[in-house]
Amino acid sequence: MTRIKSRGIDSQWTAQKQEEAFDTQSIFLNSIWPFFIRVIGVIRGSDNFFILVLTEEKIPDHAIRHDNWGEHLLSSTALILKSPPEITQALSLAVELVYHILSDEPHSLSRGIFCMSYSQAQLREHIARLPRYPLSHLPTPLEFCPRFSAAVGGPRIFIKRDDCTGLACGGNKARHNEFLIGDAIHKQADILVWGAGIQSNNCRQTAAACARAGLDCHLILGRGGPATGPDVVQGNLLLDQLVGAQIDIVEETIGPDLDRRIAEQAEKYRQAGRRPYMWDPDVVKPLAAISYALCLTETLEQAAAQGINPAAVYVCSAGATGAGVALGKHALGYPGVVRNIAAMDWPWDTRADLAAIANQAAKLIDIETRLEPSDIDITFDHIPPGYGKVSEGCLEAISLMARTEGILLDPIYTGKAAAGLIHDIRAGRIDRDASVIFMHTGGTPALFAYADVLAQGIPQRKLV
Repeated sequence: MTRIKSRGIDSQWTAQKQEEAFDTQSIFLNSIWPFFIRVIGVIRGSDNFFILVLTEEKIPDHAIRHDNWGEHLLSSTALILKSPPEITQALSLAVELVYHILSDEPHSLSRGIFCMSYSQAQLREHIARLPRYPLSHLPTPLEFCPRFSAAVGGPRIFIKRDDCTGLACGGNKARHNEFLIGDAIHKQADILVWGAGIQSNNCRQTAAACARAGLDCHLILGRGGPATGPDVVQGNLLLDQLVGAQIDIVEETIGPDLDRRIAEQAEKYRQAGRRPYMWDPDVVKPLAAISYALCLTETLEQAAAQGINPAAVYVCSAGATGAGVALGKHALGYPGVVRNIAAMDWPWDTRADLAAIANQAAKLIDIETRLEPSDIDITFDHIPPGYGKVSEGCLEAISLMARTEGILLDPIYTGKAAAGLIHDIRAGRIDRDASVIFMHTGGTPALFAYADVLAQGIPQRKLV
């Protein structure tokens, strides 16, 4: 178990600080500065660092000193510098401004490279090239939770209020849909064919986004089995109806089986002369992930403005949202931990899937960042007793957040994610003097669909 430690004083990696750091630490780096563009990555060995530097052109031999500087590998675009032990500490100070050394073990060249770091402005610029339809109230607040922090006996906890994105009761899918609706309009679609579970936050906000954009919406909602009675029109299902979606409830379970039903319905519309934009994971997930790479950028900007140096970001995801936050972490060179708390366990390798989503998203916005499955920090420990089934830890988290901060978590996603955060604090995973950001991804309407369970599991307070 990796311990999440306080990161101490904030440091901004600016071009000026970057140049000053290298100039004062190394005559060698100063000699190649005219050719320098940016640091791509760093590999930590047992007694040295390898620094991968992107250069505009091949560095001429006369600029390289081979005497006391170790070996150098040159190409037309990159330089790998092996520093000798006597300057390792000095180079470490510069590198630590932007890179997090994952462990004390040496890394191989193939796995030790951190992909190049982009500034927040650069990442925004790359993302801005994609079609986008404005739907969200941004930036959402980043708030300190002093009473909740004290109640769980842990670090300073800040909450990123993406429950306040504003579209049909808010949530993370408002950010997703800015890029999905933008893509649909760009492709001249006139109807979205979408689907997930009956109490899907995704479908609720997608249907609302369609209403805003003037597109028809057909939702195919998976019950996960035969009906045992009438499907109660409550929570997200009620809102789906209110915003004007056509709704079909089927027996399939969310995943590949439901995806096939969605594709079949989209094809029927296509044959009828409509232009459907459908839930296609290969198209939808990378675009949705981009929105959360952007969200992490926004969050870190807010944190810096408030003087917060977060050691970790916790988020409920086993899909596009988590992939996007992980992409943002690596693209920006954020040295803290991004920890995903899964609310469901898919019938595939989730770590590999999230890494693949992140990599496809990176290609869409033309950045060089790439992730491996091992770059994804995710736990499935808080799914029991099952997806959509409320756990004792979830009930405690919902109660604590509501009664200390007046903030509502949902019983399917954010309640379990907060339970994961509380668990990690109590297990000693997080230093008490650290700062942690919890991303609230919404889901509030589901509270009403779980009224009986919540009323029984979180009894009224009795004041003495």
